[in-house]
Amino acid sequence: MEVTWQFGDGTANVVVTGATGTVTHTFHSVGQKVVRVIARDKDGGVSDEVQVTVFVDEPHIRVTSSELVYSETPDGGTGYFCVYLSEPYPEDVWVQLETDPFSQNNLIFASTNAVRIVAGSTNSAACWFSLKDGTRDSELFGITVTPVITNAPASSYYTGVRSATVFVSNSQPRVTSPSEQRLQVPFLTPHTFNYVVDDVSADQATIIVRWNFGDGTTAVVTGAMGTVTHTYATLGDKTVWLEAEDKDGSVSSRVQFIVTVFVPRPATVAVVGPASDVLETSSSQTGSLSVYLSEPFTNAVTVALDVAPATNEINGALLLSTNRIIFAH
Repeated sequence: MEVTWQFGDGTANVVVTGATGTVTHTFHSVGQKVVRVIARDKDGGVSDEVQVTVFVDEPHIRVTSSELVYSETPDGGTGYFCVYLSEPYPEDVWVQLETDPFSQNNLIFASTNAVRIVAGSTNSAACWFSLKDGTRDSELFGITVTPVITNAPASSYYTGVRSATVFVSNSQPRVTSPSEQRLQVPFLTPHTFNYVVDDVSADQATIIVRWNFGDGTTAVVTGAMGTVTHTYATLGDKTVWLEAEDKDGSVSSRVQFIVTVFVPRPATVAVVGPASDVLETSSSQTGSLSVYLSEPFTNAVTVALDVAPATNEINGALLLSTNRIIFAH
């Protein structure tokens, strides 16, 4: 029995004999080939033609990513690349992963060292990376990672190079403070609001925070953490809201709360004496006095204690262990 092979690459047909066996062929061009096989027996019988489509590829190196689309995150080890050879090589192959754009800061490799593919193997270990920033460009055009073989002669053997592109989207900033639903703020008194915005570190310094104080006035401040001071000139409930925008144009959800503006009572200092009368005695620490502030103060407060009427033979003597109380800030 004769078996005729036509390899679809313009080379001469190959005829082998026998009902079973093998045939070896080397393709010298890449692309899709249609291989045809026909068998003839000694009596002139001819089989149906069998066709096999073969895709011929050059020796190549390629890189693949664990995912195609990512979101920026402060977490490390978000994803990984693996490097593959189309066929094993008898020596270690060293590969450097290069990014385009070269100067991008979106995708950060856990290690910048060359990746090793052990002799006789076809793939590397996982190459982990983090995604510290997502921008409009990285979301639309992506970051292309290309494997480059750094050692010869492997670099000349693997003539084909297959890159991978990952897309990194920007995440929405999130206002985490203030978290109160209602605040009380004194009338005609400067009040300081604190705020905190959660976002990746690449966006924090340029975060823009817009405030609306609910009384027709607004303010804009910069930074992921800080304060803003406002004085209310009208009484009543005010609906206050704020939102944050990062450098890439992503805007947070609005945080809203109620501020009640009130007329504060005058601050007072009170002294509270013993619960019952104190009898004269020669003993020390016969009774006690308590001193109270009606509200806290931003600085230390010193309270002097005066005794009236003055100590004399008629009024008696009240001796205090101290005539000054200090409330620390």
